[in-house]
Amino acid sequence: MESKRRQRERRAARAETQVPPLPLLLVVCEGRETEPQYVEGFRAWCKNPRVTVVLEPGAGVPLTLVERAKALKLAAEEAARREHDQNLCYEQVFCVFDIDEHPNVPAARQLAVQSGLS
Repeated sequence: MESKRRQRERRAARAETQVPPLPLLLVVCEGRETEPQYVEGFRAWCKNPRVTVVLEPGAGVPLTLVERAKALKLAAEEAARREHDQNLCYEQVFCVFDIDEHPNVPAARQLAVQSGLS
């Protein structure tokens, strides 16, 4: 004769933890040194381990930065669809550059808005 104890369903000893995915940010930089140093410094200052920043340094002038950011964002979205993992998508995309004497800043902004990067 089985005891009543064995007949009942057993529940898990521990509930599964539901950890939200880490926000993934993409920062496309004009320069190879100064802008990435700013971003790394800001990340260190924030001390937020819940955010992952992917740096893409040396992408060129503003219009080229936006085109590169758009391509990287679309590639990440395609990978997310292929892998069935929305955590591969960038939550936010930033283009960082000096505003010195770039003639195509308005065109870069317009492309960013059209591409959903702003």
